[in-house]
Amino acid sequence: YDNASVGNYSGYDMTTGFSNTLVGYKAGTNLTDADSNVAIGKDALTTCITGDDNVAIGERAGSGSTGAGNIFIGRLAGENFTSGDSNVIIGKNAGPTTTSTASNKLYIHNAESDTPLIGGDFSTPSLTFTADDVSTTSATTLKPILALTNTTDDAYGPSIELYNNRATEAD
Repeated sequence: YDNASVGNYSGYDMTTGFSNTLVGYKAGTNLTDADSNVAIGKDALTTCITGDDNVAIGERAGSGSTGAGNIFIGRLAGENFTSGDSNVIIGKNAGPTTTSTASNKLYIHNAESDTPLIGGDFSTPSLTFTADDVSTTSATTLKPILALTNTTDDAYGPSIELYNNRATEAD
């Protein structure tokens, strides 16, 4: 079935799954009929049984997930995701504070949080920054260092460009 498994109990329950790469103690230990998963780290992706196309890198990354198409990077990243699909979770302990079945979410943070530093929803699509201060720099004054452009409807207002910490409206 073209599976690669390195580490005690990694891929232990594998029966018909194929193209899985499992590295670390108990990495992907409960995978049975899952395909094309990558689990690297102790207990990474341990609960997943049949979910396909997941990537979990870090100790216990994605350890509670049974979903498909998720990316978990960092120790304990996405530990509270259970059955959601197509999530991207990056950072040590990143993800929601309680059990979640959400799909299509983005969490970039260094702790469990329901308001991550960078969050998003791929299905809407939306992107949220949670910060008290945002700093950017530019090598030249001829280009904006930050540009926010409304591309859907002029009723929502003009675009905004930030040049050297000075906001200007663009037409």
